[in-house]
Amino acid sequence: FLLRALLISSVCFSRNHAVGRSAVADSGMKARIYIIGVVHTANERRNADSLMKILGDIRPDLILDETDTLSGYFKKDYTLAKPTWRYHVARSLRLARDMPPENKAMYRYVAMEPSVKALPFDLAITRRRRYIRRMERNDGAYVRDVNRVYQAGGLPDSLKSVHDGYVAYSTWLYETTLDGYREINRRVVIDSIRALYRLESTHVPSLLDAVPALERHRSWREEDAAYWKHRNETMAANILRFLRTTQARRVVVFTGLLHKHYLIDLLSPVAGALGFELVEFTDNGL
Repeated sequence: FLLRALLISSVCFSRNHAVGRSAVADSGMKARIYIIGVVHTANERRNADSLMKILGDIRPDLILDETDTLSGYFKKDYTLAKPTWRYHVARSLRLARDMPPENKAMYRYVAMEPSVKALPFDLAITRRRRYIRRMERNDGAYVRDVNRVYQAGGLPDSLKSVHDGYVAYSTWLYETTLDGYREINRRVVIDSIRALYRLESTHVPSLLDAVPALERHRSWREEDAAYWKHRNETMAANILRFLRTTQARRVVVFTGLLHKHYLIDLLSPVAGALGFELVEFTDNGL
């Protein structure tokens, strides 16, 4: 929860598109899925331009975007929705946030190659902005309460060293996410996020059991953990569904970095049976 509290940023407007010609015509070849973990804000090292370079290297025929048909990026029939004139005016006046870099790159890519399909694969989230605000509020309250307990010396000695490691781990990962896309998608980073979530799955319940002042957060923590599991499982199922219905051969999946390890773990066991392979875009031979 600490790492997510550091990373969360609400997504304002998004859209998908893809570049490049249809890449693999030979039906005898396995479909290739490239899961690209992103942070939904840009900086000088990770932005739409750097994503355009990655898309150009992969040349996908399908892009899957971590959004849904309720968010404004896609219509109910799963076709892309164009940004409204109000959005363009608001952006020109600096009254609206810029769209996330992965969506800006997709717009540009689809404009270059309209034949590339773009689809949303996230769980449908009603009132997404409200959901994000609620998550930010609850996560923030939990982190503040844990910090107060820690500073007051209220953590049991048996949990303090684990908590120190957890905080240090989270801080390192957050600082790593400021790097470029190739750096944040390194296997060591994805494996570290997986390890952090495993630690969190035991450490947070231990804190709630041991510290009465944190009990008020239990229902939210349990609700959020169950929802996170359901959301990732839905994402994985939608990826498989669109792979089957589109018969795409090269698929780019843009997803929040914290989802990537979960999707890998859900998709890897069925890759051979369903005729696809997961490929890291950082590897050679794209």
